[in-house]
Amino acid sequence: MPSIENAAAIVLAGGRSRRFEGGEKALATVGGMSLIGRVVDIAGRATDRTPIVAVATAEQREAYADVLDALVRFVIDVPDREGPLAGLSGAVEASDARWSLVLGCDMPLVEEASVEWLAGKRAGEADAVVPRTANGLHPLHAWYRRGALAEALETDRSGRSLHALVERLSAVVVSAEESPACVDLDRSVKNVNTRADLKVARTLFED
Repeated sequence: MPSIENAAAIVLAGGRSRRFEGGEKALATVGGMSLIGRVVDIAGRATDRTPIVAVATAEQREAYADVLDALVRFVIDVPDREGPLAGLSGAVEASDARWSLVLGCDMPLVEEASVEWLAGKRAGEADAVVPRTANGLHPLHAWYRRGALAEALETDRSGRSLHALVERLSAVVVSAEESPACVDLDRSVKNVNTRADLKVARTLFED
């Protein structure tokens, strides 16, 4: 049974993979499974709604559908937005869940324990729970109250930065140093942008 109720995962997969030579990075494999497949698998286990996958094109949707075994809902990025905000805008509109677990499609080491622990940090009227490591904030490995996220996206239609969007929200920022021994946030938030990153991820996966 999923751990988090009234929650839907939003997996952002509309990137152009500009720094990843030789194709869509979401289709690269770690441990014999595609990056996007691993993220969707964790997302589906942690939440009680069908994961929503945001893509930029119909071609991406077809390519990802071919490698995903799990049931997902695809949405196309909103055309008048850029970057992660384009995918978020479309996905938030398609969701009816109270909470959204937002993940990048390029995090093959994302851990269920990490997203569940972060979910436990939701409190009061907080709009978001965002982890912070030595490398900074990770808004693409975070929980958002869907209504607050939708309002923030609609209020500033000219915005391009997800970090700037987070600043508009009442966010709980959780440091990796606060996590218990069973939660490795530094590992969970690692993403793949280049072939070198992929090599590192494969090495860490085998540890």
